Amino acid sequence: MEDSNSKELYLEDRRWMQRCLDLASRARGQTSPNPLVGAVIVKEGKLVGEGYHKKAGDAHAEVVALNQAGSNARGGTLYVNLEPCCHYGKTPPCTKQIIAAGIKRVVVAIEDQNDLVCGKGITELKAAGIDVEVGILSEEATKLNEVFFKHMRTKKPFVLWKVASTLDGKVALQNGQSRWITSQEARKEVHQLRAEYDAILVGSGTILADDPMLNVRPLPEGFSHPVRVILDTSARVSPEAKVFSEPGGVVLWVVGKDAQIPKIPNVPEICEVVRSPEEEIQIEWLLTELGRRKITSLLLEGGPTVVASFVEAKAIDKVQWYLAPKLIGSEGRSALGKLSIEEMARVPELVHTTIRQIGVDFCIEGYPVWETKGG
Repeated sequence: MEDSNSKELYLEDRRWMQRCLDLASRARGQTSPNPLVGAVIVKEGKLVGEGYHKKAGDAHAEVVALNQAGSNARGGTLYVNLEPCCHYGKTPPCTKQIIAAGIKRVVVAIEDQNDLVCGKGITELKAAGIDVEVGILSEEATKLNEVFFKHMRTKKPFVLWKVASTLDGKVALQNGQSRWITSQEARKEVHQLRAEYDAILVGSGTILADDPMLNVRPLPEGFSHPVRVILDTSARVSPEAKVFSEPGGVVLWVVGKDAQIPKIPNVPEICEVVRSPEEEIQIEWLLTELGRRKITSLLLEGGPTVVASFVEAKAIDKVQWYLAPKLIGSEGRSALGKLSIEEMARVPELVHTTIRQIGVDFCIEGYPVWETKGG
């Protein structure tokens, strides 16, 4: 009987934690630099309150759920996909409000990796006599907040390389023509991805060849355009480029130490020149600089040379590759430039891969491992 009850409780915990994750996902791309958090309060098997964190500065998910539950929260169970905070920031500590509400049990998917919390919230709840359980759907909760956790650990942005190519890995014809390799459905998804990321990055070659705007079209309600980062060691980009005049996020024009910057007429308020401390732009320095500016996520859409520099620096956290069922041939332009790899054991490999169909295209997602055991 005890084993049966334990199994039933475990299944109930998974059910309600999944609800937390679903709620948290509703704010994807809108909470930066904060994490995605959902909370559910259950009493006697019934939902009495729920909520999610909508954006930085707004009430945390636990508080939204507590407010909805009111007096029904007393004696109930609180489910939350991230450890409740225990410090004063833009909002008061959630732990104190959970304790004051008379919550009897708290189920947490994963501990917070913010040094200000990181186990302290759980300890405070236990000290108040609340039964706390940690680990339900922890893998799913970790993936949901992979951007937040990377930034917390390293103070650098999570880097996603987004690429669209033919089956033979080509991103354009020999003459540079690339519109359109992928379907309308895939392109629509990419614009949603841009809306969810803090910044988008390309090199000067992409600006010179395609003159992109690097914005979100159309911009969904509640979202903002990403910061537009241009890597341009020698300041080759023309001040007349669309990126400097079309609506969109602030432009960070990253140039080498001694680059000569031409004047940009009429739009100085949207462009900031960022000089590298060295003649060549080092990727690790760049990511540190972006992290310092509270950029937690970076969408890498650069050409083969820029992407190769990120690969060489082992600075890509995730790959999202859109494959169109088309063939261009060996004379087409490749997605990735030259790499200094001479052993198969050093060839980057994607793990935890998934594949799904979107329109007539396929999307492969995975996480790079930079060195294998040769197997």
